[in-house]
Amino acid sequence: MKKIFFLLLSFLTITCFSQEETVIGIVDSNSLELPFAEVEQMPIFQGCEGVKEEEILKCFKTKINQHIVKHFKYPEDARTQNIEGKVMVHFTINTEGEVDNIQILGAHSILRQAARHIFEALPKMEPGIHEGEPVNVRFTIPLNFKLT
Repeated sequence: MKKIFFLLLSFLTITCFSQEETVIGIVDSNSLELPFAEVEQMPIFQGCEGVKEEEILKCFKTKINQHIVKHFKYPEDARTQNIEGKVMVHFTINTEGEVDNIQILGAHSILRQAARHIFEALPKMEPGIHEGEPVNVRFTIPLNFKLT
């Protein structure tokens, strides 16, 4: 009994202090959200279809960066007020392959809104797959707004 209690206590301690949220219980695969590093198959960005499995992440990063560069526009209000800063963009590629649940932290509200515009414009993708089922995949991308 002491051994079981110790194992349970150890498990709770590990899950309570880990950076990842652990879900225990029965969950619908449509509501399950995994970090991109834990899914068996990452979402596939348009233009990355047919890429070797080991190259999917590299292609995804390249396409995301191209998208950010293409849609990035330094807000004029931020430019005139000399507003700079870093924002953290958290978003999910849902089971339909659409961008969902965009959350942006940090910096000034003008910069947060500019970042939101970039990520709302992401195209539909093939959803991530885990254990044979489409799953929601969570991403975090930092953006630095710097005047030069």
